[in-house]
Amino acid sequence: MKTKLYYAAMQMFAAILLMTACDKDDQPSIGQMQLATPVVTVNVDMNAQTITASWQAVEHADNYHYKISGDETLYKTGETRLELQPYSKFEGGSHSITVQAVSNAQPDLFSPSEWGKADFSVESTKLQAPDALNADVNKESCTVTVSWAPVANAASYLYKIDDGKEVPVSEPGISFSLFDYAPGEHSVSVKALAEGDAPTGRSASVKAVTAVASSDWSEVYTFTITDEPLPGMLGNKPLDHARLGDFYLNDGSLLRGDSELSAELADACIGIVFYAGRHETDQSDYTRPLTAGGPVLDSTVHGYAVSLTHVPTRLHDFYKPEDEPYINEWATYTRWCNALIQSEALIMEADNNTRIEHTKAYMGTIYNSYDDFNGYYNCMAMLEYIPATNHTCCEYPALMLAINYGKKSLGWKKTYYGIRESSAYGTSRGVKNLLVGMDVGDVCDWQLSLAAPQNSSGWFLPSYGQIRYAECAYWSDGYEYYESYGIWEFMDGQFEKVKNATTRDDLKEYIRAVYRYSPRESRDDPNHPGWIDSNIWRRRGIATSTEEEEYKAGRYYQMKYKACGGNAAEGPYVRPVLAF
Repeated sequence: MKTKLYYAAMQMFAAILLMTACDKDDQPSIGQMQLATPVVTVNVDMNAQTITASWQAVEHADNYHYKISGDETLYKTGETRLELQPYSKFEGGSHSITVQAVSNAQPDLFSPSEWGKADFSVESTKLQAPDALNADVNKESCTVTVSWAPVANAASYLYKIDDGKEVPVSEPGISFSLFDYAPGEHSVSVKALAEGDAPTGRSASVKAVTAVASSDWSEVYTFTITDEPLPGMLGNKPLDHARLGDFYLNDGSLLRGDSELSAELADACIGIVFYAGRHETDQSDYTRPLTAGGPVLDSTVHGYAVSLTHVPTRLHDFYKPEDEPYINEWATYTRWCNALIQSEALIMEADNNTRIEHTKAYMGTIYNSYDDFNGYYNCMAMLEYIPATNHTCCEYPALMLAINYGKKSLGWKKTYYGIRESSAYGTSRGVKNLLVGMDVGDVCDWQLSLAAPQNSSGWFLPSYGQIRYAECAYWSDGYEYYESYGIWEFMDGQFEKVKNATTRDDLKEYIRAVYRYSPRESRDDPNHPGWIDSNIWRRRGIATSTEEEEYKAGRYYQMKYKACGGNAAEGPYVRPVLAF
């Protein structure tokens, strides 16, 4: 009985051993033969930057599995020689590769081999710092090109200018605009990156860092950007490189916005660039001049400039007809139709269609679009409207002031028409009046120094969108400040630079940014520098060529332009712009 129990126990123990053996992949099954273990060798070639692993082919094996230390991935190959690339996968120190022979064709006859292992070591090196730096400042192409000698085994590079931000590049060279940096001396240095430090990185499964360390920064190389004028021009910047804040000069050239203004250059400045390139909405035909013999611009628009001053006009005080007319840069009449004053019939409902024709004429693009740059287009439409409709009774003082800016001074006054009635205020009451032009003479001859050059569009009355860009600030009805303070402050500074440097003393008091330094202006909140205390000063508007139809009883003979907030006593002031 004891003998039978002994043999039964031995059989159960043998079965357990067999079951345990079957759980091991590397153990051959009954009837299988285990493949021989590969004998692996590794060759590290420091000069060629390669690591090669090889082994003798194992009989009956048709495939091999291998693993690399620091990498959890199981790789497969049918070869018996491998180049473990790139070399820079491996940090300096000891590593190993293990290889297993496998029979995919006859897995039932041959089980996988034991893992063969080979150790190897890698020396850590540092890339050579870039040298042979050179900078080519090309004024014809307006570029600066910096190059250096390629560094062996570098994956990419970093560069920094004036010890600023580190910027990655893949090739040993960079190129940037001549106008990216202010005139003067600048420095550049470069660093060669090993693959592990390159922005593209390498396989995330490789835990090792790198056997090749990135280089040190190169020696600093200096180059100089000069502020010399263009050949035959006052400016130093080609028109197709215009930027916000550049100075527009009276010879049709540009002066870079970061230039130091000499008295000569300040005297030559007639405007400030507020938009670079042709705006996508601008459908104007600049080959057609607004005034006879005036400036003509071809189809290429490099940008837009705004004038240094408002346009002064001569006004007659309606309530004090005995006084002499006065010069006022802050207010001008907008659109006026004398026919509606002279003809009682036009005022009566009996001729309602004619009255509406004169009061509701709409000739421009949409009046409240921030993105509409069709000021020139609108001005041309208004100029063509008068002869086309025989509406010689319609006056456009703001338009006339804008397109004649820099040529002559204009003015308008109201004259009484009809029977005068007295009033308690000593003025006319119920008396209609006409708007007529008057000779201003040489009172504002300082404007003549601001004439537009012949290779520009000439000055014109801007659209609503253009004047909004020119003032560099967007406002809501509640005077909420939208645009960034940085642009607002920068543009103000450009006008101040001209004002402080010019020798045109009669012009200095008029130079100001589009919506700054107004009389009785208040800035109580430093966080919103454009905020106005309406109890001290009411914000004045800016005349634009984009009309807003306004039809009210008793005022149907006058047409107001859309203004950038509020109204002046007689209407918004005029700030002309030009395209170049």
